[in-house]
Order: sequence, then C-alpha cells, then structure tokens
Amino acid sequence: MSDDLDAYSAADRRRINRTARRNAGREVALILSAGFAAIMVTTFFFARYTFLPIAAMLGMRETIVWIVLSGSIAVLWALVHRAIAAPRIARARALDSAFLYAYQDARKRERADKTAI
Repeated sequence: MSDDLDAYSAADRRRINRTARRNAGREVALILSAGFAAIMVTTFFFARYTFLPIAAMLGMRETIVWIVLSGSIAVLWALVHRAIAAPRIARARALDSAFLYAYQDARKRERADKTAI
C-alpha cells in the first residue's frame, strides 16, 4: 500500500485532504435550506412556465404548488448530491488516514533508527 501512496503528488494529497474534511450531512442541510430558497426565487421568475400551469392543471392554489414544487426539487437535489458525495468523501477519508498512518510509521522507523545508532 505504501508504494501506491508514494505515487500521489503533494497537490493530490492536499486535494484528498480537503475532500476528506468535507461533511456530506452539512452539505445536504445547506442544500435543503439555501438551495430551497434559491429554487423558490428561480421558480418565481419562471412562474408562467413552472408552477402556474401545474396549479391550473391541478386546480390548487399557486402558493401551495410553488412551495411543494420548490421543496421537492430541493429534496431531490439533496438526495442526489448525498448519493454522489458520500462515497467520494469516504474514499478520501480512507486515503487520508492511510497517508497519515504511513507518515507516522515512517517517523517511528526514523526515530528507531536514530536510537539504534
């Protein structure tokens, strides 16, 4: 495994470390809050093409359809993001811990070599 770890450049290790520090749960919460608001504003600007025809077709109030449509899109967006991001973050965390373990092991061997001399 250490031979494989040596193939990574310093830039790759920094990128992996940044990915490993991400929290998919927080990202999903951000999408559900700020993403919901952004989707509501966007659908409001395109109301005549988005929720107004749906409301007329269903015979429901426009506001209810607007909120449900925006919420549904935000939830779908959050679920897709979680499905994509969670495995990437897990792989990055595993690699980051392998880098750390290899570094600690090398330091331990270096100290043992110094004391043996």
